[in-house]
Amino acid sequence: MVGEKLLSIRDLTFGYTRERPILKNVSLELETRSIVALLGQNGSGKTTLARALIGINPVERGTVYLGDRDISDLGPREISAEIGYVFQNPDHQFVTDQIDEEVAYGLKVRGYAEDFIARRVDEVLDIVDLARYRHRSPFNLSLGERRRLSVATMLVLEPRLLVLDEPTIGQDHERAQHLMRLMDRLRERYGTTILMITHDVRLVAEWADRAIALRGGGIAFDGKPEALFAQADLLKESALLPPPIFEVSKALAKTHPDRIAGPTLSIPDLIRSMIA
Repeated sequence: MVGEKLLSIRDLTFGYTRERPILKNVSLELETRSIVALLGQNGSGKTTLARALIGINPVERGTVYLGDRDISDLGPREISAEIGYVFQNPDHQFVTDQIDEEVAYGLKVRGYAEDFIARRVDEVLDIVDLARYRHRSPFNLSLGERRRLSVATMLVLEPRLLVLDEPTIGQDHERAQHLMRLMDRLRERYGTTILMITHDVRLVAEWADRAIALRGGGIAFDGKPEALFAQADLLKESALLPPPIFEVSKALAKTHPDRIAGPTLSIPDLIRSMIA
């Protein structure tokens, strides 16, 4: 399912002062059609890293590449056409008083034709299940609906990378699942890569193809979520707990070794093993 290289970070070091860098020699690559979780304690550099990708935190030349283009050569409009950023608080993104106008805004400022904008807005509102509210104010929506609207304002530009900053804050499990099903459809339909900054380990266990854990401004782990959850010391240092399904998997591996291959089964494999 994962595709070609989308973004490369090479030895990224960033700080608001030279004496105290927040990120230290971070290198990684993101591929198309992937859902990647970025985890770590508060202050570990997660949001700082994400904001470097969209130009809020300036980086040196030769540090971040979008495809084969150096991001330091791109302007804000070029970056925002390729990378969408959904802030932790969706209300911080809204600039109009009507939902359909909010979704249309990014296209209007780029000079797209009115008929194209109308078709695109209709399509995106259907995708995020907000078409019936199109004439409402964004601030009359529930928190979960406002989160979907903030996603829609980025989605309308068809970004290749969508960054979600703590997407489940203020949402119950059902709303979080609805949002992640939407992310999975974007991945399938458009080949979008999703980078989610999160502390929600259940979300990571169920949806992420890959987990990246930051500690002290550097990468402490980069790999499959199941492998991360098996590293108790790293989880403790990152103020994370393994998801309940992982604990169940370990317990079953001890009590039913003939049916459970090991403590790092994926959720679908675990369920199949339990009902076999």
